[in-house]
Amino acid sequence: MTLTAISFERTVSGDESARHALERRRVELRSALHLYEQVTISSVPRNALIARTRRALADVELALHRCDDISYGTCKRCHRRLAPSILTVRPLADRCWNCTPTDAA
Repeated sequence: MTLTAISFERTVSGDESARHALERRRVELRSALHLYEQVTISSVPRNALIARTRRALADVELALHRCDDISYGTCKRCHRRLAPSILTVRPLADRCWNCTPTDAA
C-alpha cells in the first residue's frame, strides 16, 4: 500500500485520523526497512531500495512531528491551513499550492 492510497480525513478535534494513518505507515516502513536490510539481492538495487525507504520513513517521522507541534496541515511558508484535498493527495505535504516550488509539483 502506498502512502497516497491512505485516506486522510480531518476531524474537528484535530488530526487524529491523519496521525493514526501516519503511525501505521511508520510501522509498515520500519518493517519493510528491516526486511530489505536482511535480504541478499544485488547490492545496487538493495541499497537504492533501502535509501528510498529511509527517505520515506524520515518524511513520515517529520509529518508526525508536525502533528505533535500542531503544525500538520499548515503551510510552512505562508502558515495558512492546507486544503483537505491537498492532504488527501499528498498526506506529507508541508506547503500549499502557491508556496510549492514548480519543480516539486
